[in-house]
Amino acid sequence: TNPSGTCGVDNSEGAGGRPGYHSPSPGSTYVPNCNNSPKREYWRVFVGSGGDISSTYIIPRPDEKGVEYGFCGEGDDLSELFERNSLCETTDVEKINNIPLDEALRITNALHGKLVFVAESWSLEEPTGWSISPWAP
Repeated sequence: TNPSGTCGVDNSEGAGGRPGYHSPSPGSTYVPNCNNSPKREYWRVFVGSGGDISSTYIIPRPDEKGVEYGFCGEGDDLSELFERNSLCETTDVEKINNIPLDEALRITNALHGKLVFVAESWSLEEPTGWSISPWAP
């Protein structure tokens, strides 16, 4: 079941992946964020094979995003959530790949609330091309 609402889950092979960018681990279940505020879901939540909701991971990995988006050191519940899941420091890979499902969904909600896509020139001297940051297909 999906703790964020009634949008369900998808355990078909490769569900939630982005061809050419990322693929979930074999046997993983994609858990869409039913409460996501933007229409585009950038960070996606997956439950690892075996269905253990304590081994949930987020793609792309939100390494240090708590610092980047100002969620760390605030002394509130959200700050505690980011700190507890190693998102305010150099990433502890074991911890970040084993986030409880309800916490992973709260983290992605918070991150999506701050997400802004920006057009960036490939060259500072002579704009010859542009890219979107953060990049996602």
